[in-house]
Amino acid sequence: MVRALNGSHNTMIESPTGSGKSLALLCAALGWRRHFAAKRTQSKTCVINAIRKFAKHNSLPDFHGSSSPVPVKGELPAKPEAATKEPESAQPEETERLEPDVKPKLEAEEESADADISEPNIKLETEPNRCIDHKGACDEDSSSSKYTRISKTDEADVSRLKVAHIKGDPTEQPTETESDANIKRRLLGAALCDLPQTATYILNLAKTRIPPGLEADDISKLEDYKKNFAHVGEIPRIYFGSRTHKQVSQLVDELRRKTPYRVPMAVLGSRKQLCIHAKALKADSVDEVCSDLRDNGECGPHPRYRNLMGAKSLMQGGENEIWDIEDLVKLGRKIVACPYYASRELADGADLVFCPYNYILDPGVREAAGISLKNNVVILDEAHNIEGAARDAASKEFTDTQLAILYGECMNMAKEAILSKQHSRIAKMAEDLCFWLRNDQNTYEFRDYETHTCVWPKPDATLDAVLAQLGFTAHSICELESDYSAIEAYIKELHRSKDGVSQLDGITHFGAPAKPGNEKRMEKLAPHLSVASMRQIGGLLWVLKHIVSTDGSFKADYRVAM
Repeated sequence: MVRALNGSHNTMIESPTGSGKSLALLCAALGWRRHFAAKRTQSKTCVINAIRKFAKHNSLPDFHGSSSPVPVKGELPAKPEAATKEPESAQPEETERLEPDVKPKLEAEEESADADISEPNIKLETEPNRCIDHKGACDEDSSSSKYTRISKTDEADVSRLKVAHIKGDPTEQPTETESDANIKRRLLGAALCDLPQTATYILNLAKTRIPPGLEADDISKLEDYKKNFAHVGEIPRIYFGSRTHKQVSQLVDELRRKTPYRVPMAVLGSRKQLCIHAKALKADSVDEVCSDLRDNGECGPHPRYRNLMGAKSLMQGGENEIWDIEDLVKLGRKIVACPYYASRELADGADLVFCPYNYILDPGVREAAGISLKNNVVILDEAHNIEGAARDAASKEFTDTQLAILYGECMNMAKEAILSKQHSRIAKMAEDLCFWLRNDQNTYEFRDYETHTCVWPKPDATLDAVLAQLGFTAHSICELESDYSAIEAYIKELHRSKDGVSQLDGITHFGAPAKPGNEKRMEKLAPHLSVASMRQIGGLLWVLKHIVSTDGSFKADYRVAM
């Protein structure tokens, strides 16, 4: 497994039941990740040192593509040139005319300004998740600091230059103007903020000859960084997929009891497993009722989910540092905070995420959960179940009743003049499908005691004929996808606007418990399609897009059964 991780390859590992393979695979991945992080840090340090050595003897390019200095936010304003070159003989005469209490202040200001000129330390404001560490390198994994130093000069040299400047020693005067020094510092800061691009630039120069100031060992370290670490924006996250929650619970318990690994982690699950609202838990569809309660401002635990994220027992060293769904639900009930939304937010900053298969295999669920598999480690436990899970993810099942509900909701939205064109087209699709399902002329080849089944394609009716009868073409599906995207964007905007104003009185800072009942009455959302209807539309379009693809490569994989 370690060889596969080092080479970014796929691998299939088989072991008898009861041999502890799940924990072994997880520990191997966690150990590799820790080793990878250490090697990456060491490699970045070597690259930073090589870039600094290169900058002392060579000119750095302007990666922003302009001849002007690289823009740097947060830099202290430079002292005017006239002030820096003012003869020292005139300064005492000028200060003697000042009042006694003003003279010490002026001398202190001049000393501070002189220090700002002599010491080439500037502040650089970095973007989120691209902060610069204490050695001057951009660290994409850290977001705790917004300002930092990008260069540091030996204090003895700074003192020597200041003394020489005050005494007027021409042999010790800086040879560069302040503008040139600023440009160099700016270019160095830009180069350290984009290590992959800078490393590539230096390696291109080294193809003809090694640049001055560098050695063959420096070039070798740059090549190693570019090959193994330059393409990795962050240290890979581990997604561990399992078939059942019971298997996840068992593995989490073993990780807690039998291993020393303690990393930020999360367990993703459904609303049915994580919801603590009494009304939602009694409903047939927990997902739909939970969403309705949230949209109507009737769910007290939801606005306080951040309190659960900041609970001390979930932090490093807490009793639930390695936690399972049951632990999170128990804590959520205690402080009346939503475990479902807390788990999703915790997963965003976790190094290890446990989840069911469909969170990895189903693109719709994966996108909704904010999971990105790129450059991350994916472990699928009990992988012989993957075939069925993948088939379910690429299929869609619906009833005439569900289509009738979808039709009614879309027509109501059209009557409200909310995206009328888009909702009307979706309503027409639902109406046609519902009419087709209820057509008495359908013949059923397979009959048993309770069900009759009709399957396409068949000798007298191809799958293309069925799709044409329903009006599904590449063009119509493209239009429906555009309509769905517009409706989805409308609903997301409603939630963003609502979440921006529905704050609690009891939440003043992250992790501060809010007492139940302190919440303000939140406004209901404007009319929109239900969660169930949106899932019906999205799932159906996902399947149709694959059937009516440009090259038709997936058509043979599908059957339509009624």
